[in-house]
Amino acid sequence: MEMMEAPAKRRIVMISIHTYCLFFTAVSLLLVNPIEAEGNITSKVEFDALYSLRGTLGIRKYDWPRREEPCTWKGVGCRNGRVVSLNFTGFLRTNRGSQNPMFEVDGLQNLTMLEKLITVGFSLPGPIPEWFGTKLAPNISVLDLQGSNINGTIPEGIGNLKNLTRLRLSNNNLAGSIPPSFQNLSRLQTLDLSFNNFTGRISIAQFDSLRRLQFLSIGSNQIEGSIQGNIGDLTQLRYLDFGHNKFDGDIPPEIGVLSRFEYLDLSNNSFRGELPNSIWESDILMFLDVSNNNFTGNISNIDFSSTANSTNGSRIFDLSANSFFGVIPASMVDFSERLSSLDLSDNYFQDRSPFDSDSIDVELNCFFINSTTSTQKNNTICEEFYLSVGRNDEIPDSQSPPPPSNNPSSDRISRRNLIYIIAGVSAVVIFLLLILLIICLMKRRNRSYTSQHQTTVAANSHASQQVWSTVYSSIPKPVIPLQTVVGDSFTYEQLSQSTSDFNESNLIKHGHSGSFYRGILENGNVIVVKKFESEQRYLKEFEFVSRVMHLRLVPFIGYCSNDKDDRFRKLLVYKHMDFGDLSTAFSRKSLPESDDGLQSLDWITRLKIAIGVAEALCYLHNDCGPPFVHRDVRATSILLEDNFEVRLGSLSEVCIQEGSSRRNVVTRFFRLHGSSEPNSPGNAAAATCADDVYCFGKVLLELVTGEIGISGATEEKTKKTLEETIPCINIKEKELLNKIIDPSLVVEEDLMDEVWAMAVIAKSCLNSKPAQRPLIKYVLKALENPLKFVREVNKNQSDTTSLLHSMSSARLAVAENWSDPAVALPAPMLDAKKTHQSNQRDSADDD
Repeated sequence: MEMMEAPAKRRIVMISIHTYCLFFTAVSLLLVNPIEAEGNITSKVEFDALYSLRGTLGIRKYDWPRREEPCTWKGVGCRNGRVVSLNFTGFLRTNRGSQNPMFEVDGLQNLTMLEKLITVGFSLPGPIPEWFGTKLAPNISVLDLQGSNINGTIPEGIGNLKNLTRLRLSNNNLAGSIPPSFQNLSRLQTLDLSFNNFTGRISIAQFDSLRRLQFLSIGSNQIEGSIQGNIGDLTQLRYLDFGHNKFDGDIPPEIGVLSRFEYLDLSNNSFRGELPNSIWESDILMFLDVSNNNFTGNISNIDFSSTANSTNGSRIFDLSANSFFGVIPASMVDFSERLSSLDLSDNYFQDRSPFDSDSIDVELNCFFINSTTSTQKNNTICEEFYLSVGRNDEIPDSQSPPPPSNNPSSDRISRRNLIYIIAGVSAVVIFLLLILLIICLMKRRNRSYTSQHQTTVAANSHASQQVWSTVYSSIPKPVIPLQTVVGDSFTYEQLSQSTSDFNESNLIKHGHSGSFYRGILENGNVIVVKKFESEQRYLKEFEFVSRVMHLRLVPFIGYCSNDKDDRFRKLLVYKHMDFGDLSTAFSRKSLPESDDGLQSLDWITRLKIAIGVAEALCYLHNDCGPPFVHRDVRATSILLEDNFEVRLGSLSEVCIQEGSSRRNVVTRFFRLHGSSEPNSPGNAAAATCADDVYCFGKVLLELVTGEIGISGATEEKTKKTLEETIPCINIKEKELLNKIIDPSLVVEEDLMDEVWAMAVIAKSCLNSKPAQRPLIKYVLKALENPLKFVREVNKNQSDTTSLLHSMSSARLAVAENWSDPAVALPAPMLDAKKTHQSNQRDSADDD
């Protein structure tokens, strides 16, 4: 209220000085154009409403400071002094607010000009208020509550918000049925209800009035029954996800005539019957997954020649775990060459497999494989199936082994071969026994030395493990399934116009996989458009960002649909980061009147950046199943938003960690494209999380020394830098650190221990042996509480590298005894871990 009273007091002083004529002039101007200063809110009702939300939601003063105008607050958008958008993505609650979070947003009723409400990842436990449909601003067009821990049912009144163009309620705990009133949302373009607990049946008639609908996802629910209605009326539909439900019956034949279809997921249901032939005739269908159903049909009767000449080769088709049968026609072989991945496994295709590509899976069929280790179904299962479908004349017999030979000369040759084999095996066994005997003699000679050595190592290891089991216990994380979070669809003309036809003046940089351009949409939002050079890199990054979301990853906004000529465009759209990346943050210009020239990042900011990057890597390594490896952690990949909040970018190199055995369409896709590009840094097939930890160590060294460029330097230059800096990081001679610390970094005496702790952690991450580098989750714990880390190191006076490494060996012993309420986060959106303790000292008003 003090902010609102100050301008009034100033006006009273002016009135007492000015003349009678000026008094009337000032009053008339105030009535015509009240408080139109840029960034100032003009409505006291809305001003009070925002402060009401600040209290009920527990918003930190770090995000909504009292001393600043509400229109400048993080996530608050204003137009002409009125609040038009609220975005709580990435927000953390105060200590008091996080103790009992609730869906209390009564203040929204007074924001009558609100157009967008976005709470992605911000926890709002409880049901959607019943008044949302009647008292929410009538002009609201975007309601995005993804991953907000909402429960209960969808209020029927939501259908009254007739100006909605985007409604996203995915990744919550919503239940019940889908309200029939949704048919009133005639302007809706995006409807995402996936990953909830909706039940009951569904009819396309509920959506037949949504003629503008482009994105419809109700996957991963409990919806049952057949699909009723004419889906062909939804002519603008590009994306349809009905996967992982309990649907049955035939799919509507009209589904194949939707000319704009790019994504269709019907997997993991009980659909039956045949797929419409028109599905195979589509040139723009990028993704088709009908796996784990009861579809059937003779593949021999389908003509794939109509799409064999398509130029679009970045598509994924999965027909696995159904009952398709017959002989693969030649036209399908030509068709498969236009796909990135084709899965035909667990069906009943017969004869010989015509495919020889690793991108095509043909396991568990009725193919004849001339091998003793066949991965095909046995003859009995194949015969029973072909009899059950009335195809007696097509029973596959090519799997039967050839009859035994009656040729005597052949028998003699076989006998002679057997003798050779036995002799060879005997020689190998004797050789191995001799080697084993030599090894036993050598072990006996060194037994006394080994015993003494093990005693010493065991003592040191026990001390190290005791420290880390006390300070940083293991945190078992739940496996988070990949989620579908496809963004908005933009036309090529929109993105071309936003970047002035990709003019060089808007070029931000050239990256590994493409070029980045700054763009401004018609609504004024600043974006970054990534223009890919390779179709494979485009599809790989699109597959990742459209299925994995986290507040520490660069926000994905959307993609480019085909242009007016139906040409395939390789463009992805991301949110623009106002503070650039870490490499530019160090050279950010200070105010003109300052004499400093360049403004150095303070220590608290550097520590905050390090924690943010560790949180992003911890999500990729520990919270995703299977784990992902970033493979490009460097200063230019660390993007910074307002208040230096970290968003990890450069996602084109992400791949599955070596040794991950979980099989699905996404993992196969990443393995397929991970190392196909000649310029890919490293080998994707051998990438491990330890590689990311090493690169992160170089980033930590940059933050300590201020020498930006270490993380992106060549191997030779990196080796030279480490030879100069690592010897100065010594547990027994802390003063050596002053030789390498950033001279522009002004650090108070009580924070020097934190700087030293980061340097020590960096040294451990830079261990030349991958197996001896710490796991990123332990690095994160150490960075979150560096002073505690320092106390334990000083207490034990242990070698820090082995101390950090002992976390990995001790994690299994303490995993079962660990319990931390903060781990129980709602999937798939994970709240950020606690920011550094300095942010928690903020003030009592946040409590």
